[in-house]
Amino acid sequence: MPNLASILSDTAARSPASPALRIGDSMMSYAALDGLSARAAGLLASRGIGSGDRVALLLPDIPPMAALYYGVLRLGAVAVPMNPLLGAREITYQLADSGAPLLFAFGYEDIIAHADDGAAEAGANVIPVNTGSFRELLAAAEPRPGVVDRADNDAAVILYTAGATGTPKGATLSHANLRSAADAASGLLSVQDSDVLFGGLPLFHGFGQALVMNAAVLAGASVSLLPRFEPGTALQMIERDGVTIFAGIPAMYAAMLEHPALEETDTSSVRSGISGTAPLPRESLEGFERAFGVQVLEAYGLAEALVSFNAPVPERRPGSVGQAVPGMEVRIVDGAANDVPEGEAGELVTRGEGLMLGYWNDPQTTAGALTDGWLHTGDLARLDEQGNIYVVGRVKV
Repeated sequence: MPNLASILSDTAARSPASPALRIGDSMMSYAALDGLSARAAGLLASRGIGSGDRVALLLPDIPPMAALYYGVLRLGAVAVPMNPLLGAREITYQLADSGAPLLFAFGYEDIIAHADDGAAEAGANVIPVNTGSFRELLAAAEPRPGVVDRADNDAAVILYTAGATGTPKGATLSHANLRSAADAASGLLSVQDSDVLFGGLPLFHGFGQALVMNAAVLAGASVSLLPRFEPGTALQMIERDGVTIFAGIPAMYAAMLEHPALEETDTSSVRSGISGTAPLPRESLEGFERAFGVQVLEAYGLAEALVSFNAPVPERRPGSVGQAVPGMEVRIVDGAANDVPEGEAGELVTRGEGLMLGYWNDPQTTAGALTDGWLHTGDLARLDEQGNIYVVGRVKV
């Protein structure tokens, strides 16, 4: 599989005028997003960034996040998306651990203050984003329209996740890992170029990247961005932009169902809902399906991999996170790594095309998490006779 950034350049070549990103009343076409990505790559190159170098992104869901993400990748560098709500200490840790010499940070009050403090401690440079100076930097940059060739197992993205000890671990995902997840999500959701995906999930998280941004760009669909989730605004976006696929976490579903504007909002454009990161309570699932007239499909994954997804079929089972996505395998094992009988609970382990390369700069933790290529998720689950997965808790240590 080629460089993941090729999904953007390919779609831009195929459908240059199609809408890629919407935010408020503004729309950015695929040609414009690809052009900004090429200029971002040129800006990075002018700062000495090359293949394999890490670049950190401390940004909410705004168009520059997507442009920089694909710009980093098209240059052959490694993107390190970070939660914009991190404090200076956490920023310092992730910058130092990843070795990123450059941090793009949202130029807004506390975020940029924490970015400056954290980067100074780590010895990294900060470029404020969403400012006039940033736009001038991009405009002055020499575009890099080509996409650097990368091997399947070359690192593309590092996603930091807290471990059992609380020390963040950098799950390192390759171009092939990310392409596999985008293929799986786009295929299972039957994403078409006419679709509009709700972009309220954070793009610094694997769920937002795989099931929303990358799946949409691969198919040539558009993403309606919401930098900070608010249920009333989300409902307005659904009606205004004609959102067809709503992707959220359980708290988003609950908040929208409780919002007084729901009854007055035209949600008829929505044809599917996706939920992930935590089990969706049955009352939220059934309430959303009644209110929107669609199925809600649950996904299961970690920073380390997209693992399973509910296929949109009549026999979908509420409470299940579905079956392993194409390219992934799952097993349920006991403490000795032996398969448990069908229907019994044990630890969920997984392997396949979407599984991370390992934890960045941490071979010891990687060896402890991966056994013969199988990732030990730490989640307690069971399988039914059709291979549907039910997550029932955490493995006791």
